[in-house]
Amino acid sequence: MFDLNGALERFAGKLALENILAAAVTLLVCMVAVRLLLKLARRLLCRTKLEERIRRYILMLVKLVLYTLTVVFTAGSLGVNMTSLVALLSVGSLGVTLAAEDVLGNVAGGLVILSSHPFAIGDFIESGGVSGTVEEISLNHPRLITPDGLTALLPNKELAASKVTNYTTLGRRRIVWKMSAAYDAPTETVKTACYRAVEATEHILPDPAPAVYLTAFGESGIDFTVYCWALAEDFWTTQFALAENLRELGLEVTIVQRPRQLMNPFDPDMAAFIHGEVRRHGIKLALGRTVEGFAPHGSGVDVLLKDEAPLHAGLVVLAIGVTPDTALARDAGLELGLKGSIVVNDRMETSAPGIYAVGDAVQVKHSVTGEDAVISLAGPANKQGRIAADNICGGDSRYLGSQGSSVIKVFGLTAAATGVNETNAKKAGLAADKVVLSPMSRAGYYPGGRVMTMKVVFEKETYRLLGAQIVGYEGVDKRIDVLATAIRAGLKATQLKDLDLAYAPPYSSAKDPVNMAGFMVDNIAGGVLRQWHLEDVPALPRDGSAALLDVRTPQEFGRGHVEGFQNIPVDELRERLGELEPGRPVYVMCQSGLRSYIACRILAGHGFTAYNFSGGYRFYDAVTHDRCLIERAAACGMDQ
Repeated sequence: MFDLNGALERFAGKLALENILAAAVTLLVCMVAVRLLLKLARRLLCRTKLEERIRRYILMLVKLVLYTLTVVFTAGSLGVNMTSLVALLSVGSLGVTLAAEDVLGNVAGGLVILSSHPFAIGDFIESGGVSGTVEEISLNHPRLITPDGLTALLPNKELAASKVTNYTTLGRRRIVWKMSAAYDAPTETVKTACYRAVEATEHILPDPAPAVYLTAFGESGIDFTVYCWALAEDFWTTQFALAENLRELGLEVTIVQRPRQLMNPFDPDMAAFIHGEVRRHGIKLALGRTVEGFAPHGSGVDVLLKDEAPLHAGLVVLAIGVTPDTALARDAGLELGLKGSIVVNDRMETSAPGIYAVGDAVQVKHSVTGEDAVISLAGPANKQGRIAADNICGGDSRYLGSQGSSVIKVFGLTAAATGVNETNAKKAGLAADKVVLSPMSRAGYYPGGRVMTMKVVFEKETYRLLGAQIVGYEGVDKRIDVLATAIRAGLKATQLKDLDLAYAPPYSSAKDPVNMAGFMVDNIAGGVLRQWHLEDVPALPRDGSAALLDVRTPQEFGRGHVEGFQNIPVDELRERLGELEPGRPVYVMCQSGLRSYIACRILAGHGFTAYNFSGGYRFYDAVTHDRCLIERAAACGMDQ
C-alpha cells in the first residue's frame, strides 16, 4: 500500500538548493516548450477541415497533456520518486474516472456529434421526445430552446446513441401534408382537393413545384403526402392561410401546438382576439399540447398527444418552424450568432472583410432594445440587400436595425405589431407600461366604422415608445405604420397626441386612434390618469379596504362582470357618492375604459383616489374567455 506521509517526509529530507534551482530551470524550459508546441498545434489544426469547436477541444487535451508532463519533469528535478508520483496520479485518475463516468460519456458523445455533424447551431431538431432550436453545442450537452420558450439540455451520451430528427432545410421551409383517405375514395379526387388547397394559399412557392404523391397502402386507407415550399418570412402567414383554405374546403381543422398562444409577436392578452376569431370560424385550438407521433387508424391517422387522448384526422400539416440555413457561412469560417445566423455589422459585412450577407440568415440589432435578434421579414431583407449593394459599389450605407413591423390576415380580422411587446420588453429589462384602448376605425356617426383594440407599450419615466399591437377589422395597417414610423423617429409616447394625421369621416375620427393613445399616455405623465391592469385582478383588495366599482348600465353589468364589483352607473355616480367610503381607493371599470375614466375624474373632484381599468370589461372578457372582438360600439364605449 502506498504510504503518502512517508513519501512526503523522505521528499522534504532530500530537498536541497541545487534541486530547487534544477526544478526552476526545468519548469522554465518546459513552459517555453509548452508555448512553442501549443503554437505549432494551433497552426496544424487550423490547416485541417475540423470545426472550430473540435479544434478547440483537441487543443485543450494537448494543453492538459503538456502541462501534466511539465509537472512530472519538474517534480523529478526536485528528487521526487517518479514511481510513487505515477502511482499517486494513477490512483487519483481512477477515482476521477469512476466519479465522472457520465461526464466522460457525454464528452465522447460530444466529440461524435461535432465530428459527424448531425445538426448545427440554429437547426430545429427532435430527439427522445424533446424538440427545439439548437442554441449551443458543448462537450456535455447541446442547449435547445423549445417552441414554447423553455430551455432543454440533452446529454450527449444519450443523444449520440439515439435517433435525431433534423427539421432544418434551406432558407425556404418545406411544408409536408400527410393524410389518409378511404380505399373507396378516388385517387384523383383526393389529389385534386389537395392541389386546390395549395393553389388557394398565398406564398406557396412555385419552384420547387408543389407535388401530391400516393405514398403507401395502409391497413385501413391510402396514404397521401403533399409537399410544398414557403419562404421563411412567410411561414406563419402561410400556416394560417392553409388553415383557412382547408376550412373553406369543408374540412374540420384543429391547430395543435406546444406554445399556449398563437402568434408570438403579440402579448397573450392581444393574442386572445386572434384565438377568438380562429375559433369563430370553426377551427379548434389545442394549445399547450405536445405531438409525440402519428399512427394509422381507420380511414385516417391518429395524432398522438403527450398525456392525452389522440386526435383523429384525415390530413396532417406539419409546420415545425424555421431557422437560418447558414451551412455555407459556417464552412467558410464566418462568425455565427443567434440560432446559427450570420453576424454582420451595420454595413451588412460579415466577419470576413468584403463578404456581405442579408435577409433571413443574418443577425441584426433590434432597433428598440439594442439586443441581437433574428427577424425574418421581407421588408428588412430588401433594405439590407440595397445597403449591401451600395457598400459593394463603394458607398457607405448603414442598416439601423429591425423593429419587427408585421401584419397578418386571420379570416376577417387584421392583426399587426411593431417594436417589442410588453412581454419581451420586460424580458429585456425595460420598465414597460401600456395603455389599451378600443377606438372606432371611422368617425362614430359615419356608417361602417368598426372597432379595433390597440395596445401601446412605452417606458416608464422616459415615456419612450417601445411597441404597439393592434387587432381589428379595418384601418389596422394604417395605424401600425404610423406607430412604426413614430418608433423609428424616436418619438415619445406622449408626442403621439401631437401628430397631424389625415382626417375625413369615412377614414378616421378628428382625434385619430393614434392621437387617442397619445392623450392617454399624456394623462398618465401628468398624473391625471392612474391605471390598473388585467394582471392586477387577482390581487385586488376584496377585504373592504378599497371600493371595486363598475360604472356600466345595470343591463351590461347583468350580462357579465368581475366578481366583487359594485354597480353604480356613471350617470348616477354624483348622486350616489355617499355609497362610497371616503379615504379608500376606488378601482373603476366600464366596458371600454371611457366611462370609467369619466368616473375617475368625478371621483377625483370629490377627493377620492381612483384607478381606471385599462381596456375595459370588453378587454377583460375577451382575454379571459377568448371572446371575439366586437365589430361596433357606441360613442360611450357600449357594445352595439
